Amino acid sequence: MAFYDITGAPLAGLPASLIAMAGGPPEPPAPVPEAVSRFQGREAMWQTPHGDMSLFEAAEAVINDPATPAMYRRAWADLQGFRRDSEMLIAIAATLGLTAQDLDSLFILAAGIAA
Repeated sequence: MAFYDITGAPLAGLPASLIAMAGGPPEPPAPVPEAVSRFQGREAMWQTPHGDMSLFEAAEAVINDPATPAMYRRAWADLQGFRRDSEMLIAIAATLGLTAQDLDSLFILAAGIAA
């Protein structure tokens, strides 16, 4: 893409940031929801592969591990929704090797699910 001054002469040496903005600013990232329903969270996990199983199945394996705190197992069984800042969810994600970006993407996916 070429740029010209008001006389029509080509401009040279424009900063890359100006050239990148020539097509307009990039789309802002999708907002990460703070919470999603139990159905949305679980369905997003079912739809997300993790190794040779779904992320839901991998999370269930972590929850059912005897080393997992009993409070986390009770929370998993009784939760009505998933909160992005949940201690239990963050611990499960860390055990499964998920990053903060992975969790954000999971919540964005979940928020778009409607039954």
